[in-house]
Amino acid sequence: MQVAVASSRYGTEICVIQSREARSDIAFTIASNAPLGDRGWTNIVDKTAATATADLEGCDVVMIAGEAWGVQTASRDLALAWARAGGSVLSTGNDSRPTTLPELIGSDGETVADVYPFGGSVPADPSVRSALVPAYPMWTPSAAGTYTIDTSARPILSAAAGAVCVGSAAGYPEWCAALARTWTSGGRWVHLHTKIGSLESPGEVPGADAALAWLAIGRS
Repeated sequence: MQVAVASSRYGTEICVIQSREARSDIAFTIASNAPLGDRGWTNIVDKTAATATADLEGCDVVMIAGEAWGVQTASRDLALAWARAGGSVLSTGNDSRPTTLPELIGSDGETVADVYPFGGSVPADPSVRSALVPAYPMWTPSAAGTYTIDTSARPILSAAAGAVCVGSAAGYPEWCAALARTWTSGGRWVHLHTKIGSLESPGEVPGADAALAWLAIGRS
């Protein structure tokens, strides 16, 4: 299975429906996909104009790059329709809340200023990750950086019903940094409560690589 996933990296079409293109110095953008491209995920296309699942035909993974901000309502609604129809979704955004992503986030804490870590997430125990089908992969944590002008992050304290916390924030085991869930249709969604970042300001690149590997299994 791992060999199949590795060989699919270059062929997997990742369709971005939300992105902060103007902040390419600190955030993942379509125009500069090096953090993921360096891991082999090079087939990244602009679908920010999509308004219906029909506009996403051919996509293997739909991506919401909320990064140091959050998931927008229109993006969430489109991605949810995609997942419920059997598609795969990856979202980032540490400003996302239970009201923003009720399918994944159960509860959050108070705002944490200038301390919320970007990157370095710690995988959950194998028994937790293997509860998902297919089993959620392991990854090697990176160094945990911080984006110190971000003063509005709220840590996730629990997963929503039906979702699984597959990784905690580095140095804060009570904070959920990565959540995943599946639908009976075959749909899958991973939310990284952080940013993937850029080459200048890297974030959760290993965690995103693992998430995409899981989302891509059987998709291409």
